[in-house]
Amino acid sequence: MLFDLGTNKSIAVPEWARKEMKEMYPEFYAGKSLILRSIRKAKIRLVDTNDKESGGRFVMKAPEPTGHKAIGSVLQPDNSVLNFRYATYAPAMNNGFLNFSYPNGNVDLYDGFVVDANSEDLLFYLTYGCAAIEGTKKNAAFPMYKFERKGADSLAKIKEFNQNKKLEDFIYNTLEYNVLLNALQVLNIPATVIEGDSEGTESANRIMIYDRIRAASDVLRQNILDLIGYEKKSGEKAKEENENDVVNRLINEGKIGLGDLGWYEKDKRGDGTKLKSKAFFETNPADADMARFALVDFFKANSELFNEYKNK
Repeated sequence: MLFDLGTNKSIAVPEWARKEMKEMYPEFYAGKSLILRSIRKAKIRLVDTNDKESGGRFVMKAPEPTGHKAIGSVLQPDNSVLNFRYATYAPAMNNGFLNFSYPNGNVDLYDGFVVDANSEDLLFYLTYGCAAIEGTKKNAAFPMYKFERKGADSLAKIKEFNQNKKLEDFIYNTLEYNVLLNALQVLNIPATVIEGDSEGTESANRIMIYDRIRAASDVLRQNILDLIGYEKKSGEKAKEENENDVVNRLINEGKIGLGDLGWYEKDKRGDGTKLKSKAFFETNPADADMARFALVDFFKANSELFNEYKNK
């Protein structure tokens, strides 16, 4: 069971997480259990024996199980934070708060630990909340376990290659150059300029943004992909625009820009690149990515203004 610690209510695995986990663990969603393997070294020690001549024997001992409080925090696609806890059964309520009495709300991991195909909520915690497993969204600094993947690792590598090839083709051959420059501007990344070589300048900037995407964290990577309209132009089904979509579209279409005091509309007079004299939303422009988040939150709190800009 999963519980939202902000509302103290049980929740289902979020749909965005289910989509990501289906890509990470295709065998799990095909009905197969996942098995954890310890990547810690076994302990070897010398023990006494009844054989006086041998002087003892060496014994190899598997790593001990490790206990983990099954609690986590994850940034969701709408920029909200989900604080959650996994439990094997419903906790008691105490003064309006959930009371997880040990061992409920805790998970003991060990070599051979099995996540069966009916435990999607447990897999959500292990993927987004447990900092002990290699290759999950939690990005463990010192992992102690990894999932036994067998043939799944090879399939994942092929899929990753195909996805990178598709992204590479989009950025190098399909992405409109003015959209790319707008994305660099809002991310506060200086564009490369090669004097007297416009073709070389464009190629260098396409390579630069591709390299930034490959090296970025999951959240920043998705932000850049949103800014350049990758999924939308790659055939994703049309959907109702939310605040994040509208901000990205207005930036991509060159209708708004970041200036000294925050976000400005672009002046339609002249070449359309100059900002209007007054910011429609004031925020700190020093960090372009945080300024974009701030504008998204502003639209969420001002539905009337959001609808106005949605129709621009």
